[in-house]
Amino acid sequence: MYQHLILNLDGSYTFTKNGFPYNCPNLGEWADEFAQVDAYAKKHPEEVSVQQPAVITLEELKQNKLSELDASFNNRVNGFITTSQGYKMQFQPEDSLKMQGSILVLESMNIPTGYLTQYNDVTIKDVPLATMKDVMMQMMQAYAVCHEHKQTLRSLVNNATTKEELDSINIDWPI
Repeated sequence: MYQHLILNLDGSYTFTKNGFPYNCPNLGEWADEFAQVDAYAKKHPEEVSVQQPAVITLEELKQNKLSELDASFNNRVNGFITTSQGYKMQFQPEDSLKMQGSILVLESMNIPTGYLTQYNDVTIKDVPLATMKDVMMQMMQAYAVCHEHKQTLRSLVNNATTKEELDSINIDWPI
């Protein structure tokens, strides 16, 4: 009656009936068919294969953890920091470079103030150059701290020798 009968991990059955493949969950329109398949499987356990969970190697788990780490790092550094002056600034390296360029232009033109644009596009005008330089340094330091922490976490992942060690690595950010 049923050929190639497989009990799946989710409790459904996969089989061939009348030359057609089926997947039969225990719900909705399949409930009656499921009851018949399940009764058949219990009477003929020798004809039933049980689906086995996929075995994931430690190397695959490490690659998954490294991908999770990269995504978390990118999410963090695409966010913002609050500087000691209370400005909410993005801190990707490109943001620091743009600010450095603005500072250099202002200095070359002997202009004592400039502006800052916060992460939410709010512009603060008449910011003294010394403040702009300090904000830029805080942005650069924040990125450096996150990048260093990412490298530390990468090392922990790469050096893990068991799944339990890998699972114990908490991806968090110091700032």
